Amino acid sequence: MPAPSSRRKSAARPATPNRHQIRHQKSHTKIVAKASRMMRERGLLGASVNEVMGAAGLTRGGFYAHFGDKSDMIAEAIAKAFEEAQENLFGSISEEGADWVAHAAARYLSRKHVDKPSSGCVATTIGAEVARSEATVKKAFQRGVEAMLAGIQEKSGGTRDEAVAFLSTCIGAVMLARAVHDDDLAEEIRLAAKRELGRRR
Repeated sequence: MPAPSSRRKSAARPATPNRHQIRHQKSHTKIVAKASRMMRERGLLGASVNEVMGAAGLTRGGFYAHFGDKSDMIAEAIAKAFEEAQENLFGSISEEGADWVAHAAARYLSRKHVDKPSSGCVATTIGAEVARSEATVKKAFQRGVEAMLAGIQEKSGGTRDEAVAFLSTCIGAVMLARAVHDDDLAEEIRLAAKRELGRRR
């Protein structure tokens, strides 16, 4: 008769990813990163499947091994972009309360942010397009906005309404500053929004 211990089930061990799985994950991460940057730089239409896959050094044929369709890719790219925005405003600014508001407003409403949309907040670059997009994309965008609002409220110590006003003012000012042709008007918009948020401290 076998010893009792031989009839025991061995403890479950976490599966170790094989080389194919590791390679697949690295490719997936690279695709999402490229899509995230390209959609902020060119808009959703400019981040086509062919262009994103090419930028990631892959062929279009491998796309469906990673995503069900383009909307799935864009949703993940939006999530990544919002994660970067949260790190920029919450993770790398140590102040809280009124000091955080001043620092965050200065960073968001900086000339650098206006001039470099590809590395900036995704809400300022594709918001209008998302309004006409599929539910998958809209839901990903909404999750990102909700996370931003929660972070703003926590760091500032203010109300939900104040967090909404802060984010809306920042997004609107950057979008307008980028849209106008005149540099002086763009600066007027950016600086006026910055002063307004400063007065709310």
